[in-house]
Amino acid sequence: MQTWIFDRGLASGRTSGASQTGQLFSGPGSLVKEGIQNAVDKISNANLSEPGEIMITLHELTGAKKSAFLTDLCWQDLKKHVGSACLDGQAPWQTQMIKRYDNIENIDKPLRVLTFSDYGPEGLKGDDDFDDNSDFMRLCRSEHSTDHEKDNRSGSKGLGKTVFWKNSGINTVIFGSLTKRNPSDETLSIRLFGQSLLSSHTVDSRKHQSAGFFGNLGRNEDQDCAVSIWNDYGITGSLMLDRNPSTERSGTSVMIVDYQDEDHDDSCGEDVISSLRDDVEKWFWPALSSWHGVPPIVSVKLKFYLNHEEQQVQVATSDSYKEFRDAVTADPTAAVLSNLNDRASNDNIDVKVMKIDKDKSSVIDAKIGVRLCAVSSGTLKNELRNTVALLRNLTMVIQYEPLKFSLADGIEACGVVITGYAHGQEKSDAITHNFLRQCEPPAHDNWKYNDDIKHIHGAQSKRDSLIAAYQKVVKQLSIAEVNTKGRPVGALGAMLRFHGKGKVRPVRKVFLSETLLVSRNLKKGQIVVSFKLNFNNAGIVSWSRKLIFKIKGPTQNNRLKVDDYRDFSGKCRASNIDSDGLTLKAEGSTFVDGEVTLSVPDFVTKKDVGNLAVDIVIQDIKGA
Repeated sequence: MQTWIFDRGLASGRTSGASQTGQLFSGPGSLVKEGIQNAVDKISNANLSEPGEIMITLHELTGAKKSAFLTDLCWQDLKKHVGSACLDGQAPWQTQMIKRYDNIENIDKPLRVLTFSDYGPEGLKGDDDFDDNSDFMRLCRSEHSTDHEKDNRSGSKGLGKTVFWKNSGINTVIFGSLTKRNPSDETLSIRLFGQSLLSSHTVDSRKHQSAGFFGNLGRNEDQDCAVSIWNDYGITGSLMLDRNPSTERSGTSVMIVDYQDEDHDDSCGEDVISSLRDDVEKWFWPALSSWHGVPPIVSVKLKFYLNHEEQQVQVATSDSYKEFRDAVTADPTAAVLSNLNDRASNDNIDVKVMKIDKDKSSVIDAKIGVRLCAVSSGTLKNELRNTVALLRNLTMVIQYEPLKFSLADGIEACGVVITGYAHGQEKSDAITHNFLRQCEPPAHDNWKYNDDIKHIHGAQSKRDSLIAAYQKVVKQLSIAEVNTKGRPVGALGAMLRFHGKGKVRPVRKVFLSETLLVSRNLKKGQIVVSFKLNFNNAGIVSWSRKLIFKIKGPTQNNRLKVDDYRDFSGKCRASNIDSDGLTLKAEGSTFVDGEVTLSVPDFVTKKDVGNLAVDIVIQDIKGA
């Protein structure tokens, strides 16, 4: 008989609030990235003879259909724990959960259930519910657990799955899997299990921990517990997780109960499905694409049901990302993007990456690439204009990184940074893939996360240098180089095409080249400036210098406030922004390549923001 069983309270009396890990997954597309990424990883590792399938299904239930679903979910048991966990209503998550609780109790209000299903992988196999090395344990019971033996996996933290609970109004997720219960089985079995993540709470005078599990009543460590429900086609059918072992492929489904989308809370089901499809295509166009004549490794279909009646079917494709897709495969036609339809690339960017092992780490040489194309303005969606997609395999986009410059009028750029398995299949590519994966946060949306590499000597500097290397090449392929070597710094304003003539008062001889006005934001009163500085005779020892940016002229309070600084060279050991300006520190280098965001004083009108003559004042800091 199925039931909900929450772990007993600890003898120490220690309690816990709601899990905070879900806060790590508020980025755009985070739910789709995690749901599809897990399925794509399984499909890739399965070496299937035909493409794997992924189905995203949204069910909306009301009235009798909703009541039947809640009955088989054992809502009468679960709601005691949900109600107790958010009883005092002090925390924002408790206030929200109380609203969701009331909505579920009202049988006439719709309940949404969102399910991610894969078809092709072997599923959550194995009869042992407590095998620490099983995919079932890692996905359905454990926290912060991942399969470290799969080098080509996209995840690395075991945290990503918490995004499923984050998108549930009652923090509850149900799992279904068509798999082999025992290795020798010739037929597949259907497995069902669930988990609710609340906070420590009390029900019927008994204290409980935050995690509760849905399944059949079992025993483990001399205590009652929930164990997997096997081959109960009645309940799997009523919970919309049924699969026919005679006609359907093995695989796993992850169901989010009371699905909540904070960005589309009031949207109709059809619009929700369309939004999810857009996210699938945005982040997984590589997996949906055919490469070198090989079919896509996966197909993704999305369906919307209203009280079990199919309302809409959509299919995700890579067609809207043709320009990015073409950038991966097309041969270069130009050394730099100067004209419409130009293609420029460099696949042999030398970088150094860390091979991170359990006992030691080492530095190896590797290569990455940049491939760009010029398209007519308006071809791309606004959010994708002048961006490069960061790839470490040909399945998922990590991030769309904006280009910090503009091309000729009427032309915009897009492209890819290819690293890891996206670059090739050499051993160094595999090491690069794994290294960059360690440089990503749990949401896998950038390469600038330090928590996992900060204690590995040299890892951060190698990562920063890799980023600087591809950013430098992106710029080289986009803007024709102007040879200004040896040119003394005169006026930053003149070189940036500002009106007037600025002045620099260096304490040493300084050369500045390739200075560029990146952008201006009239609404915020900001300008973004990139620059390169070459300090003569400064690279032998460590040094520290302050850069002060001023509006030219005798005006009082003429200092430009530094809001942000980005180091592109990988040479700066540290940087600091304060009310006086920007402090840079480096060792063994004469060269600095960076970008500053500057705010102008309030007395400067918005229309004059882009018409300023600017001074850079460079000061030595004693004792550095």
